[in-house]
Order: sequence, then C-alpha cells, then structure tokens
Amino acid sequence: MLPWGGYWQGARLPVGARVWVVGATGQVGQACLRVLTRWLDVRGFAHAEWDITLPESVQRWLLDTAPQERPRCLINCAALTNVDQCEDMSDRAMVVNAHGPGLLAHACERTGLLLVHLSTDYVFDGSRSTPYEEADPPRPLNAYGRSKLDGERRVAAQMPSGRFLIVRTSWVFSGYRPNFVTWVLERARAGLPVRAVTDQVSAPTWADDLAEAIGHLLLNGMRGWVHFRNEGPCSRYEQAEWVLQAHGLPTALLEARTMTEMGWRARRPAYSVLSVARYQTCTGLTPRDWRTILPRG
Repeated sequence: MLPWGGYWQGARLPVGARVWVVGATGQVGQACLRVLTRWLDVRGFAHAEWDITLPESVQRWLLDTAPQERPRCLINCAALTNVDQCEDMSDRAMVVNAHGPGLLAHACERTGLLLVHLSTDYVFDGSRSTPYEEADPPRPLNAYGRSKLDGERRVAAQMPSGRFLIVRTSWVFSGYRPNFVTWVLERARAGLPVRAVTDQVSAPTWADDLAEAIGHLLLNGMRGWVHFRNEGPCSRYEQAEWVLQAHGLPTALLEARTMTEMGWRARRPAYSVLSVARYQTCTGLTPRDWRTILPRG
C-alpha cells in the first residue's frame, strides 16, 4: 500500500511528451498552457469541452481514444475553489473536487497515464505555527478542504500503480483571472476600502511559478505528494499592503480585520504555510519570493 503523503520515483516524462490539461481556463490551467510548452506538447480542455464529473466525458476523452492518440500525462486543474460557495454547495463541491478526480484517476489507471492532481493548504486545520509537511495529518475545517482531501484520497485509492502526483499549493494569484490580488487592485482603483485579515497566514503562489514547478517535477519523475508555493509567508493584510505599494496605490484604503469580523461562512485555517523542503530536495530548486513578482492588473 502506498504511504499517505509519501513520494517515490517514477519514469521521467521526456521532453516533447504529450500532456493534456483539464480545467484549462482557470488560473493554473492557463499558466500550464503558457509555461509547459517550453518542454512539452500541451493541449488544454475547457469545462464545456470536458466535464470531469461526467463518466461519459471521461470515457470519450480517455477510454475511447486510441492509445496512440492519448497523452502520456493528464493534469487536472478543474476544481470548485470558492471557499464560501463550497460551504453553501457542499454536495457540488464533493462532485467537482472529489468524484471528478476519482473518475479521472480510474481512467488513467486503466490506460497507463500519469495523473497530476492539484490540491490545497486547506486540507490542514492551521493549529500549528510551523510549515506543514506532506505527510502531516490532514484536518480540514471547511467543505472546500474536505472535498479536496477526499479528491486526494480517491486519486490515491484508484491508482495503486502509484502513477500520480498530487501537488498542494496555496493562495494562487495571476494576472489573467480574478483572485485576491486582482480584487485588491480593483477595489483600490475604485477608491473603495480594502478589508483584509491580519490573523490568517499562508504563502501566495504565482500561477506561472506553480506551472513551472509541475514541469520540473514531471521532468524529474516525481510521484506522490509534493508541496509548492512561493517564498514569503504573510497575512492577507500584509499581502494586500504590498500589492498596493507595488502599484503606487494608497494604503490608506486598507482596513485591518480579523477572520471573525469578516463574517465568512466557511472557517479558514489561521496558519497553513506549506513546507517546500521536499520540492527543493527533488528538483534542486528554491521557489522565489512572491514579492519579486509584480502582478499585472
């Protein structure tokens, strides 16, 4: 039985290998299409083209596709990531974030494909004050975290061959889809208050850097669980403050809040910084500080 949270070596994905990305219109999906083409033959699928929650869609694209036309690797970027929405629609969250990945894993196991599945720091409860390692016990606080954890479990259970890579990440931002950074910029440019919490700490992750990290892991033949995020743990308040300063916008618009004061429907972990020691060991690379990246917007 494969060790939960462990890692092992598999075959290195050769340069030029065919890779398909589902959920290709999201932040990480778009980043994969932009970045992985440096090394790989990448094709993206939007939700309208490939709904991972429908068995017939998975059947069409994987099981019914001729072996010579299949990819070597499938990257699953499809997910329901709005944390409060997941709290309100927990059944739907389970379908998208757990059932769908389970279907993909079953099909990949049958066809011999490598599956890369993205997960989150929200599988942890935030009760500690040092970075979480991959094998630390998961204890999600909300429906989003529970659905993502169940997705991890289904992927691992459906793929006893070990041909999977689960990459946990945190606080993804980019310049081409709505996220916390673009929200801060939009509010500030409209002269509206920017309310951000001081008691939630994690690490922002630039989507392109995450896509590049996935590429390095594939080229190095990594399997199992790996964490990736940029350097520079911070609170949401500190992140918002830096973004405003970097864009020359008034920090006077920034208002400090606690998570309780925000009135969110879903609980968030107070501290969910992920350890990237395994990523560094496996690739020999150190993630850059997120503050060196000036987000567009």
